[in-house]
Amino acid sequence: MSTRTDADAGTVAPRPWPERLLRSVIPVALPVALMWLIHLVSALLGATVYDVGLRPRSTEGLIGILTMPLLHLDFAHLISNSGTWLVLGIAIAWLTRRYAIITAGIWLLSGTLTWLLARDAVHIGASGVTYAYAAFLVVYGLQARRFWAIVVAFVVVANYVSMLTGFLPQPGLSWDGHLAGATAGVIMALIWTNQARRDRRARRALSSPPPSNDPGTPFR
Repeated sequence: MSTRTDADAGTVAPRPWPERLLRSVIPVALPVALMWLIHLVSALLGATVYDVGLRPRSTEGLIGILTMPLLHLDFAHLISNSGTWLVLGIAIAWLTRRYAIITAGIWLLSGTLTWLLARDAVHIGASGVTYAYAAFLVVYGLQARRFWAIVVAFVVVANYVSMLTGFLPQPGLSWDGHLAGATAGVIMALIWTNQARRDRRARRALSSPPPSNDPGTPFR
């Protein structure tokens, strides 16, 4: 849990939940704001986003690993991905306190898997990352075995089960990008929970007193 120092009492106190929530929302909202800015500017200029989309196994399409989540076909596409990104992203930020590093890993890994394995087409949209978010939260809940992580995992399964249809081949849908994203989310969840367990063991070892070499009072 994040903490703060109480200057008057000289103790360390938990951050109030509104502050924790705000600190969770801001990093998640920034990429969404960038998506909207790019889309609005592109619409005003009449520019096409396909030129900087992800093209699998193409040298010029490598830039899409970075740009794909920021580019959208139309406002309906953008609105749909924005809402899912915010809800699932805030859940990750709240549970892990490491939203930026987890998102960076998911972003790069899902894009790389899409570039390596997806169909030969132009792939755009943040849905690869949102599928990764959903997969991350489910696997993290099962692996971390923390109460709120398990609750969030069940909520994601209950409310986003319809996302499973996104894995089915459909015209005009980057179903293979969705599959790459979900795979990236599972991998990141496994990496993160293993690291979290190592960190907890290290903290317990530091907080435990070292074994004493003093044999104590001898018998006589």
